[in-house]
Amino acid sequence: MVGLILLVTGLPFSKAQELTDPLEILNRATAACKQLEFIEYTSVYDQGSLQVQAQVIHQKADVADVGFGKAKVLVRGDRVMGEEIQPFEFSYDGGAFKFHEPGNGEIKVIKEPTPRAVGRTLGLFYYAMVKHYLTNDKGLDFLFEREVEYGGIEEVNGKPAIRLDVSSNMAGPNGGESVMRTFQWYLDSESYLPVKRVVGTVTNSMVMNNQNLINDQIIFDINADESYAETAITGLEAKTEGLLAIGSKFPDFLLQEANGPERSLQDVSGKVTIIDFWGTWCAPCLQAMPDLQELYDTYQEQGLNVVGISVNDKPGKPEKFIEKKGYGYQFLVQGDGLAGELKIDTFPTVYIVDSEGIILHAEKGRRAEAKAAFKTIIERNLN
Repeated sequence: MVGLILLVTGLPFSKAQELTDPLEILNRATAACKQLEFIEYTSVYDQGSLQVQAQVIHQKADVADVGFGKAKVLVRGDRVMGEEIQPFEFSYDGGAFKFHEPGNGEIKVIKEPTPRAVGRTLGLFYYAMVKHYLTNDKGLDFLFEREVEYGGIEEVNGKPAIRLDVSSNMAGPNGGESVMRTFQWYLDSESYLPVKRVVGTVTNSMVMNNQNLINDQIIFDINADESYAETAITGLEAKTEGLLAIGSKFPDFLLQEANGPERSLQDVSGKVTIIDFWGTWCAPCLQAMPDLQELYDTYQEQGLNVVGISVNDKPGKPEKFIEKKGYGYQFLVQGDGLAGELKIDTFPTVYIVDSEGIILHAEKGRRAEAKAAFKTIIERNLN
């Protein structure tokens, strides 16, 4: 790896302290991102008991944008949840996208990758490792469409950083009522490059290593030496890695019903039941919920139950969300312990169980094809 560090030109910290105009700060940050050709950094995703850390390299190139900007990407890191550590790696060389979790089978290869297929394969926290705005042609231009306020100077990674509070109206699922949300962006006070972002309970941060020193010796292929076998995928298949096996018994639990008594597995099952682990902070979860409501409306009289279990939410927040949206299926709250026991690391995660609590289907993440797949399973197993 290249050892020399070149910083993007910016104002000294004393000058950065004087600059409080959020649009001028954002202009400088956008310019800093746009002039990058190559960058190497340590990326961290932190959410409660889940932490993901990786070494990331990406370099601008004349390649298709599959979600990383027009850039080649090489990422290697570890996902840590409790005491469990899962290494992972992925790459995009402008042609094939490759993803691998050592110990979990062959390298998955998408030969004609699209942003949707890559995003679906990686899931939220792996995808968040790559800061796509650093090497695309637009930089942070998208933030100009939002309300931005200067938030002062705070320390990030042991260095002073400028905080910007960014607010925007976020559309609800399926065109539902929008809500105003505020996120925090932190910019290095010298280079003006983004070094941290806080969205609700999720913190994304990075430590710069090398910038603007293109290294032609880097091969953006995690299997360049052909050490591992590879299998072709579309990227749209159901993701099941790490989930309980089909045919096994879903574990019993005791959780509080939203605005109601405690419930066990026996209380909520007794029929074909969809169990959905979700959170109000999880955009893919919210996008999937109308489909669950539709399935419940269609099949409840034939014996279907749907149970949403909220995770990583403050007490009272899921209840308010459910009441506001008017969802009619059953909800349990404060499911963090159960999710930890099941080692759930992706949201939403859905299990479908039969009347005895035996698992019929399991998958994690949201995919457009899920509703049709759930419908087939439900119709096959309803009495």
